[in-house]
Amino acid sequence: MVESGDCPVDDRDQIAGLIHDELMPYLFASAAALNSVGKCIEKPDAVSSDVSRQQLDQAAQWIDQARRIAQRLLNQLRDGVDESLSLGSDPIESARRFCESIRGIDDVAVQWPVDGEREAPSISDQVSTAIHFILVELVRNAWRHSQAKQINVRSHVTPQHWQVAVIDDGIGFSGIEAATVSTHGLTLLQRRADAAGIDMQWMEPDAGTHCQLTIPLN
Repeated sequence: MVESGDCPVDDRDQIAGLIHDELMPYLFASAAALNSVGKCIEKPDAVSSDVSRQQLDQAAQWIDQARRIAQRLLNQLRDGVDESLSLGSDPIESARRFCESIRGIDDVAVQWPVDGEREAPSISDQVSTAIHFILVELVRNAWRHSQAKQINVRSHVTPQHWQVAVIDDGIGFSGIEAATVSTHGLTLLQRRADAAGIDMQWMEPDAGTHCQLTIPLN
């Protein structure tokens, strides 16, 4: 048996980041769906029965996705094989689809860029995957922890950079805290951004939180 102390710190950090960013969102979403099914069971009727069945199907899909991700991570750790996720070429769209499928997230208004406001620059699979998971985690954190009522995801492309921002109207925290506190996976987010060559900056608006990602295009 390999003890935790036998694993280098950098490797443990990488493993923790992969589990947190890629595996946990699906397990979290599955738990939320199953919790909603439990509430429907308490007050059964024809409508709630249909909704429960749909949510169980969705939870089963998410759990299966989590299983496949776990297997991929095990293969990567054992054999050094990194099989990329099929997220498509637009990480904002893939993040939007996943976030909107989380049961209960509709309690907060999330505004995503519309087609006319967003271009899809050519980026590597590694960068696209990093943007997807960072956006999912930022939106989830704003929903779960910041008491936000409004979350805005913005996108702006220049010849040199692609800038993607997540802005919420919640309780906020300072940029210094974001750089030093590891709560809510912020440290893991920073490491994923650094590994993909993404500059992640925390702004200090009058209220709420503003995180901006800058992706070089040259």
